[in-house]
Amino acid sequence: GPMPPGEDPIARLWLGASKKERRDKVAFYLELVRRGRQQRQGYSEYLKDDADVWRRYDAMQRREGRLDFDAMLLHFHRLLGEHEGARRAFHSAHSHLIVDEYQDNSEMQAKLLELMVNQADPQVTVVGDDDQCIYCFRGAEPGNFSRLPQRYEHCTLVDNYRSTANILRVAHVLLEECARREAKTLAPTRETGAPVELWKVATPAEQASELVRAMRARHEEGVPWGEMACLFRCFKAGELGSLHKPLQQELSLRRVPYTLLGGKGLFELAPVLDALAYLRLAALGSGEHDDEAFVRILNRPKRRLPEESVLRVVEHQRQ
Repeated sequence: GPMPPGEDPIARLWLGASKKERRDKVAFYLELVRRGRQQRQGYSEYLKDDADVWRRYDAMQRREGRLDFDAMLLHFHRLLGEHEGARRAFHSAHSHLIVDEYQDNSEMQAKLLELMVNQADPQVTVVGDDDQCIYCFRGAEPGNFSRLPQRYEHCTLVDNYRSTANILRVAHVLLEECARREAKTLAPTRETGAPVELWKVATPAEQASELVRAMRARHEEGVPWGEMACLFRCFKAGELGSLHKPLQQELSLRRVPYTLLGGKGLFELAPVLDALAYLRLAALGSGEHDDEAFVRILNRPKRRLPEESVLRVVEHQRQ
């Protein structure tokens, strides 16, 4: 039978932890698994509890027939690297390749690209900007372009059509001291533009307060509300699950009219996700499992099940 939650090291990590602690633990173990796969390490190279988490995570993916992003890369790399027939078939079907945002590729993706390209007739184009490398959490790092074979032709495009000259000037000052980047100076094609302002704030709430204060000041100067906008690089990140929530709260508090664009879509709403989870379970055949859907609806609607009971039921249905 399943191990009692009190004796299960995985359950002990979870029981009694706050939502933030659980989120941090999930992030820690996903990073542990990602690095282990990237470095071709095995379970035996990790502490027992860490290895057990990784082993169960892999078992869950096999049981449900799913792959996360890193596992997909790893298995595809193995397929092309260990099976010449599969590699030849891929080259025959895909003679020309193009890779966008190459600066955000990990080392595993770079190695995978080498296998995807027919080295007897390499027809590949990669496009990217090492100054925009932002996916370090997914294995990307500055210097990706140095991994490309030297025999490939190289071209640097410097005309910038997006930003004003002032924005480019500030960006250049910030980036020119970076050691692992290709030296380049972008040439603006637009006007000088307004001076760049530097704001120093300590918290998301303080940032929201300063933004709304500036918006109200501009409105009093005659700028219509409809001509002001706040853009977010990553809409759903942040401690509250979204970067825009503190700003929404401040706008409402200060009675500033606003429209939110890019919020949750229909299939991201909790009631819809709950309904889909019930449908996924109803559609399962004999002997099939869907742990994600099962865990989602086990206590929805609220059944007041104790957490230890939920963990015990989940472990039992996995047997």
